[in-house]
Amino acid sequence: MTDWFCVVDRAPTTTEGQCTLTDGSVVLTLSATRADAVAVADLAGIGIVRYAHLSDPDRAALRRHLAPYRQVNG
Repeated sequence: MTDWFCVVDRAPTTTEGQCTLTDGSVVLTLSATRADAVAVADLAGIGIVRYAHLSDPDRAALRRHLAPYRQVNG
């Protein structure tokens, strides 16, 4: 199983239409490797959160947000 990483904006200027976590952070993207996540997160205010460390409500919110983008295989 892949250990996903969420790249988050810790101080977003807007949360409208975004996947917002309970702490107010906004998920910008997901990464399957820590190295890729760290490369993106090397900016002020950007952080990394392991998907496994998200609360149950945050995981549910992220799944709902991503549902329209899921690919269904054959």
